[in-house]
Amino acid sequence: MVKSCRKTKSKRVTCHKRYKILRKVREHHRKLKKEKKKNPKLFRRKYPGVPNSLPFKEQILDHIKETKKLEAERRLSLLQQAMKVNDVKEKPPKKHAAVSFSKQFSYVLSKSDVVIEVLDARDPLGTRCLNAEKEVLAYGKKLVLLLNKIDLVPSEVVRRWLAYFRKWYTTMPFKANTQEGSKILSNIKGNMSQHGYVSTKCGLGVDGLMALLGNICRHHGGKLVVGLIGVPNTGKSAVINTLIRRKSAPSSCIPGFTRDCQLFKIDSKVSLVDSPGIILSKSEDPCELALRNCAKPESLSEPELAVSAILARCPKRQIMVQYAIGEYSSTTDFLCQMAQRNGRLRKGGAPDIKGSARILLSDWMTGKLAHYTLPPESDAQIAEPSMPPIFAVDKIDFPLQEMDENVFANLPKSKVDSDFCPAAVFSPSQPFTAALGGGGGGGAESIDVSMAEDHEETTSDVYESADEAVADMEEAMEAD
Repeated sequence: MVKSCRKTKSKRVTCHKRYKILRKVREHHRKLKKEKKKNPKLFRRKYPGVPNSLPFKEQILDHIKETKKLEAERRLSLLQQAMKVNDVKEKPPKKHAAVSFSKQFSYVLSKSDVVIEVLDARDPLGTRCLNAEKEVLAYGKKLVLLLNKIDLVPSEVVRRWLAYFRKWYTTMPFKANTQEGSKILSNIKGNMSQHGYVSTKCGLGVDGLMALLGNICRHHGGKLVVGLIGVPNTGKSAVINTLIRRKSAPSSCIPGFTRDCQLFKIDSKVSLVDSPGIILSKSEDPCELALRNCAKPESLSEPELAVSAILARCPKRQIMVQYAIGEYSSTTDFLCQMAQRNGRLRKGGAPDIKGSARILLSDWMTGKLAHYTLPPESDAQIAEPSMPPIFAVDKIDFPLQEMDENVFANLPKSKVDSDFCPAAVFSPSQPFTAALGGGGGGGAESIDVSMAEDHEETTSDVYESADEAVADMEEAMEAD
């Protein structure tokens, strides 16, 4: 056989070509990997199925179908069972929350010398809790009413509310500090309006309240523990932050933000106890709670009912100017216009009625939608405690009028009422009923109380009992 004279082709290539091939391969693999991440279904191997040559093919297919059906039924039963378990688990915490609050409320009463009830100046009667006040007096403690958020109400109305409440209790006006972005908070002392510009975010009424507590402390003879109580979202934690001039107590405009009791030390003589908001009776209407700023808008299953009540209380001109909408004939018409204005549309362009209703409730709660109540003309409209007036200090010994004038002199001019956009003015609500049953006096022994973490003179330890926390605090006071 004749040998081929043609030589075998060499496999040698230039480095440029070899590296180019390697680079192209890497790029190809990278593209495939990227495509697999985007569309993993395209690269999934197709199930070949049962081959025709396999004996008893029909019986095998029937068995596979039956197995899939049983698996689907099993998963459905597990899902239904899990939903039932979740429904059962969701109910007990409400009971537990009421019992836990009763213990914390009993702790505050047993350890405090003075109890301050924080009220919302927009609806003071609606944020009162008469049976909680009776519990305070039954413990033999001094009760002070604190009208918070006075900047959201005209000063004349605040004066009328002070005159009304001072028939029975010592009552002080107050405005909590609303500064953001700074841990050190500033307050206004004395009459600062004569010296120039006064910030609208500074705290007001601090010097009057501290002078009141100092007066009580002198007559009490020794150290003073002050407990703060009130319904949710009245500003208890914000009041504490204003008094200690530091953001130590976490606060929010969301009701129920504070969950546990905390101890805060103002100075060597006075200490504060922050407590969660009072848990209200189950008989209270959820819509009524939302109107009194005590319920989260997200917790309402039918927020449209609360919006209807708000529209009935507010002047139509105020609503139209506030939300820049036209004339409306009903609650649904208003919410549809508001949804169109804010771009809250569902699939197909349908307006988001519930979302718009919750926006209005949030504006009502935060004060963007101005509203306030006037004190009742006669005292018979409210069931006051059947006892003589109880004052924390002697009116002659303590200059209440002078303190009030300093507060009103520094209070910025209210923009609540104007001819162009009038505020909603309505009759006061009836006081709340608190769920205080089951607490008793022994609840104070089983409460975990911690000191503020970022306060200079406090500790971050969580104590095993309230007595241990108070004993530790007293030791720190004696050391000072």
